[in-house]
Amino acid sequence: MKAKQRILIVVCVFLCGFFSGHVSHAQMLNKTFTDSEYGYSIRYPSSWKAGINRSGIVLSEVNSLDGQSGLQIRFQPSFKSLSEFVRKYVLDFQRQMQAGLIQKRSITIDRRNGYQISFQSNRGGKRYFLKSYVVPAEGRSGYYVFQSGTPSGRKARVEPILDQIAHSFRID
Repeated sequence: MKAKQRILIVVCVFLCGFFSGHVSHAQMLNKTFTDSEYGYSIRYPSSWKAGINRSGIVLSEVNSLDGQSGLQIRFQPSFKSLSEFVRKYVLDFQRQMQAGLIQKRSITIDRRNGYQISFQSNRGGKRYFLKSYVVPAEGRSGYYVFQSGTPSGRKARVEPILDQIAHSFRID
């Protein structure tokens, strides 16, 4: 009888630990960053930091506190169609980042149809998981591009957070 109780306790502890690690990432997005100049906001976890980073086409960024994972919000001017822009973006990204394409699929962010593109890259002897989200910037001639990345070993833990951050993007 005691053996059955011990097994039941071990199973309960295991299940509690398992399910507590699978809390919805949407619940974790408890901070909001707003860029009033470009008129958008994005939500992110309190364990991350966000700020303006005006550097070329980069507008702002959200990073893990250890700086190993993050997402940059960029504006890329273009008069090309979405599919033409993404086709060229993928080719340029693969060449510049020495990255292999994993997946490209359609998405919707803030009622805007776009693409989500995943890459694998080897840089400096390290493997990285890179993900881009591309949506039209209505009212502007171009596209919002969210470029994100993390070391490949952190992909399983960080990718859902990056997805939630990107999908929280709103034009104010």
